[in-house]
Amino acid sequence: MFPLEYLPAVFQMILKEWPNFTRPSSARRLENQISNRFVGHLKQVARVARTPFNFKYRSKIADPQADSESGELDIEVFTGLDTDVYFAFECKRLFNRIGASEAGKYVGNGGMGCYLTGQYSGSANCGGMIGYVMTGDPVKAEHVVRETIELKKEELRLLDPFSMYPSSLIPDEGRVSQTLHAMGDEVFTIYHIFLPYSAGPSGAPKGQ
Repeated sequence: MFPLEYLPAVFQMILKEWPNFTRPSSARRLENQISNRFVGHLKQVARVARTPFNFKYRSKIADPQADSESGELDIEVFTGLDTDVYFAFECKRLFNRIGASEAGKYVGNGGMGCYLTGQYSGSANCGGMIGYVMTGDPVKAEHVVRETIELKKEELRLLDPFSMYPSSLIPDEGRVSQTLHAMGDEVFTIYHIFLPYSAGPSGAPKGQ
């Protein structure tokens, strides 16, 4: 079982380090390109801080019933040698430069749906979503995603309160939300973080 007591520190590190993360200024960057650079930054910070967890980018999930992997984790948080125990983040862009919200992709089979099939469970009974808000206000992006989740509540097997709401795991941090989903007889929690792409590191030049 992934040690859930580490999750508040994981979330806090992501939120703290995002403004310090030097990234290309173009809003055309794909989520894989953003995540690759961000994970590289987080790995360095975690090593220096000697945290009990660290990060991997695009780890493949082996499928014993197929000749190819069953998926790739955008961002994996791990704590030990057992590769089947992890906390995963699925990352999606929101509000690209032409203004499309992309909330449907965030909520759909390639986003939150990855968890509801059990594909990315990681022995944690929970997972994370990161929304890279490419243009505009992250609060607006979160509102649009919340509305989309409520519209898709049956497909998402959403549980009471049937919406996205501030996380009880880290109540003093208003930038982390959660949703609850029925997974058989268990409850699966998805944590949501929305990061403003346009806000670069203070005083640091952005990469090209």
